[in-house]
Amino acid sequence: MAAPPKLSASFPVGPNGPLFVLEIASISAAPRATVLLMPPFAEEMNRSRYMLAQTGRALARQGFRVLLADPSGTGDSAGDFEQASWDRWIADLSFLRDMARLDTEPLWIGGVRTGALLAATLAHQEPGGIDGLLMIQPVLSGKRFLTQFLRLRVAAAMSRGQRESTAQLMDILKNGESVSVTGYPLGPDMAEQLTRLSLKDMPPPPDLPMEWIEIGSDEREAGAIADILPPSWRTADRQARYHQDQAFWALPEPVAPAKTIALIQTALMSHHP
Repeated sequence: MAAPPKLSASFPVGPNGPLFVLEIASISAAPRATVLLMPPFAEEMNRSRYMLAQTGRALARQGFRVLLADPSGTGDSAGDFEQASWDRWIADLSFLRDMARLDTEPLWIGGVRTGALLAATLAHQEPGGIDGLLMIQPVLSGKRFLTQFLRLRVAAAMSRGQRESTAQLMDILKNGESVSVTGYPLGPDMAEQLTRLSLKDMPPPPDLPMEWIEIGSDEREAGAIADILPPSWRTADRQARYHQDQAFWALPEPVAPAKTIALIQTALMSHHP
């Protein structure tokens, strides 16, 4: 029986303070590649932790080295969520990318939902030192995501007999104040920077290997799967991998769908057999 993967935690000091990084790797062989994964936003992050850890273990058993990191102001990293901003998270990821590049194996960056959007932002702005991009159920539009996030507060207010609107909450943020959503104090910088993000405006370099994992509740025809990628992202060598499975980032109980993990393994192994 193969030895279980080795797990080790560290707190490298990044541009915004110490960052929590969990490394998962095989103890028996040099890695095929390093995969640096970023989590999704707010409560989606907590709901995805188990899935990301299980994915890391599965990839490590296939010879990959996996780094799971908390951006500043989240999880076990330094800072407060209220002070977090997209620009600060990009600086965190750029630092982690450079740290991971100290080793010689190829480096993939990616993430789940907004974590994928974060990786895509860096790959568009600073493509150097990145050998592949792994997009797992990426958020397509920061503005749309922000609206959906604020609706969680609107729904909670309605359950208490109060009336709020996303427009009112956006006005508060534009005035430089924070807004608490499901216990997370969203700062005005993060809100403003999210509204400027759209994957269609941030295509990665055309020669950068990319894997896009899309998860849904229904079956799709081949043509519909081909249309998942934004037009600016499409090349002859790029396609989305779609299958039916649980939306693990949205479920209150931690789950790690085996079929989704297997799909991620297959995607990466196709580049590093």
